[in-house]
Amino acid sequence: MLEKVPSKEDELLLRPKPSFVIKTKLDVSTQKPKREKGTKVFLNICSDDNVPLPEVGYDPSIIYPLIMDNKWEIPIVTSQERVDKDKKGQLAYVYDCIINTKAMRWVQRDKELREILVEWSLESAELRSGIQLSRESIATPKMVSKGEVQELTILKSELDINRLNKEFERINNMQNEPQSILEAQKIDDEEMEEEQNSIDIFNVNASADQSDSSITKPLIQEITNMSINPPPSKTKSQPQVITKEKLKYSTTFSKIDTNGYKLKIEIKSQNDSSLDYDMHLDKSNNTIILKNLNPKYSTTKDFELPLPTVFQNPSIKSFFVHDQSTLVIFVK
Repeated sequence: MLEKVPSKEDELLLRPKPSFVIKTKLDVSTQKPKREKGTKVFLNICSDDNVPLPEVGYDPSIIYPLIMDNKWEIPIVTSQERVDKDKKGQLAYVYDCIINTKAMRWVQRDKELREILVEWSLESAELRSGIQLSRESIATPKMVSKGEVQELTILKSELDINRLNKEFERINNMQNEPQSILEAQKIDDEEMEEEQNSIDIFNVNASADQSDSSITKPLIQEITNMSINPPPSKTKSQPQVITKEKLKYSTTFSKIDTNGYKLKIEIKSQNDSSLDYDMHLDKSNNTIILKNLNPKYSTTKDFELPLPTVFQNPSIKSFFVHDQSTLVIFVK
């Protein structure tokens, strides 16, 4: 039986507008076609109005719980592999990853969503060409695109098979889940600095300004805040010390049952970005340690969140909701 030849009405022409570049390396070699492990790979992250949007629009309070449960993602159309060269003249591979123009605006104003898109784009290229990309070598070079972004003609019927709500089975691969990408990541031209593991939590109404002397190990140990006041000056030449505002935390715990996670913690403060925090799990005493990195606010100790004893060797993930200035942590 002869297959139907697609008509112009069946096709969709994409004219991608480049925004930024992801650089990484092949994590394993391939034989058909032959590719060498360690070869650089560039992903041009682009946009076009014709790429579909997610069914649920951008609302951080809605989409991040869905992302945690792998029920929301931004559709990506990925081009075929192109051969190029890096700045040293060595072989490199290039892909164009295209999302909707409106979705690109979401990514540009939400740092955490941008980091998740990085992971989704890597997965999309892997699915497109049957490759495996390194998560240890990710960087974002200071360029809009690697080489010339090309027009792409696709069949409209193929839009729902190229990373459109696919591969949710990856939830068991904790290292590559979007939530693990939500950690704050500092990127330079050649390397992206790795940060500590993210965290997840429950809601129990608690404030950083409250304490109960009857509790020997409080659920929340607040940071002792400090403001530095200049001493009385006896000489005109003595410099004054600027008083910093105290950083105050308000924390809520709640029980949940989402994708295996049983505890949710929401932490509000004056900080407005995940980059203002450094967070890790101290396994020796099963405590989440939160360090303030924002020089605008004063603290003398790290914020400590002892976990209930029911959590032994817990898995922790987190994300930041910008419009609520809230760090959300999930634990299982």
